[in-house]
Amino acid sequence: MRRRTGAVGTLIALAAIVPLADPAHAQDLDCGDFTYQEDAQAFFDTDRSDPHRLDEDPGPDDGVACEALPRRGLASSAFRPAPSAPAAGPAPG
Repeated sequence: MRRRTGAVGTLIALAAIVPLADPAHAQDLDCGDFTYQEDAQAFFDTDRSDPHRLDEDPGPDDGVACEALPRRGLASSAFRPAPSAPAAGPAPG
């Protein structure tokens, strides 16, 4: 009798837990979830219907996401160090 009561109690506990396990919903992102405009733009470009409203600036949609975010700036490949002076050799003498 105790076994049956324990099994029924376990089933009731499981039945109470299962409805709480909802499927995961897609995360709603906004501009605050991105550090740089380029990252937001790359995400925006995956779904141009803009369900997350990343093209938030006033006026008509222009296809540019999160314009208020900072940009990464110049690419590192655009940086050109100043040419160094040739090494001085021994003085002619």
